[in-house]
Amino acid sequence: MKFKTFSDAFTAERPLTAANDNEPRKARQPRYRGTLPALRWLFDSFPELAPALAAALPKPSSNWSADAEDNSQEIRPAVGELM
Repeated sequence: MKFKTFSDAFTAERPLTAANDNEPRKARQPRYRGTLPALRWLFDSFPELAPALAAALPKPSSNWSADAEDNSQEIRPAVGELM
């Protein structure tokens, strides 16, 4: 389009276009971050069956015992050594 004056160019109706060549973003699919994709599929497909199956699965064993206990730690130098 050619305009006779700058004011004609600034006031002209033009379709909005992006200043770069990027395509519009697609809507992201939510990512499942769990460890049981089959259970997630079952929940999506048959939500009434998923809780019963989840309750029947064995619970993972965890070892939460700390290596150090507060009572057995020794603070050095002791007060007697500082004197």
